[in-house]
Amino acid sequence: MARTKQDYIDAFYRRKGQALKTEKSLLKIRMKRGDLTLHEYNEIIEETKEYYKEWKDYKEPKKTRRKQGLF
Repeated sequence: MARTKQDYIDAFYRRKGQALKTEKSLLKIRMKRGDLTLHEYNEIIEETKEYYKEWKDYKEPKKTRRKQGLF
């Protein structure tokens, strides 16, 4: 089953930070491979532009580990 443009957009909206940048790179690869046309790629990028600007530099908060030992 072929993925639709909406599937790619939904995948884009589920990502944040570095994963979002990776998703954008994957779209370029899919376009070069022939899964997407240049027109569809440009439409996806245009539609998700604001989201990309907002979340591209997002970093997950570091989780602190409880120290083991005597109290």
